Amino acid sequence: MKNLILLLWLCLPVFGFSQVNYTVSGKLNTINYPSKVFIIYRDGVKNKLDSAVIKDHQFEFKGTLPDTSVATVMMDRKGSGLDDIWGKSNADEIQIYLVNGATSINANDSLYNAKVNGNKINDDYHRYNILMQSVMKKLAAAKTNDQFNEVEAAKKQLSRKFLAENPDSYVSLEQALPNIARGYVNADTVEPIFLTLSKNVRSTKVGVAYQLFLNNLRKTDVNNIAPEFTQADTNGNAVKLSSFRGKYVLVDFWASWCAPCRAENPNVVKAFIKYEGINFTVLGISLDKPGAKGA
Repeated sequence: MKNLILLLWLCLPVFGFSQVNYTVSGKLNTINYPSKVFIIYRDGVKNKLDSAVIKDHQFEFKGTLPDTSVATVMMDRKGSGLDDIWGKSNADEIQIYLVNGATSINANDSLYNAKVNGNKINDDYHRYNILMQSVMKKLAAAKTNDQFNEVEAAKKQLSRKFLAENPDSYVSLEQALPNIARGYVNADTVEPIFLTLSKNVRSTKVGVAYQLFLNNLRKTDVNNIAPEFTQADTNGNAVKLSSFRGKYVLVDFWASWCAPCRAENPNVVKAFIKYEGINFTVLGISLDKPGAKGA
């Protein structure tokens, strides 16, 4: 469940500042019409997509957002549409932060090798990505669990280094800290690292949300009483977790759309059958949206 909480945290839109009016201008020395550039980002809780034609080797995006947000800028060299480049392993793209004011992207022949200028957040993000390039290449080449674990350890080490050297950077909070905390998150381990960030960074909306995230993690620490909740069962009857007091209870959070969850369902049934006679039961909690009871 803690892994799920962390996943939900990482999927949240970026909230850190007041409303932003952003301008992203690009200059690509060897690329021109009919090439296009697409930009994909979060506007509050919605995904947004915009495009611009490259004219005189230049392009521009302007807009207003409720907060700073990460965006992916993608190159469509043929000008044939997003379908031709979306999800391709060789896609020419770069990630930037949409911030208040102007951000410039300058490159010779590709977005991937572009230089992003104009504000401290993107400068810090560029430095962080350069620091992580070597381990990301190893991650792409990893084929075994040992290789994957080795890369994950290297990512954490480099992220710790960046955060320690940049305690007043928003990128330390929004990029480095989640990499340090990947996997089974323990608040007692992560919070001291979080508290090394400057008060300015911790006071952003993302910082306040992360502190709340850590506080909520403590509620489900080992040896703590599980938080009480009430949810309707398949017949619409209210069920309280505390009503199972005195039993060994496996609380299984799952969803119809979660393939690994569905693959695990038969094993949960086997456990129920095997241990039912020794005061054991299973409480399954569906994360499906309201109205998806049939699923």
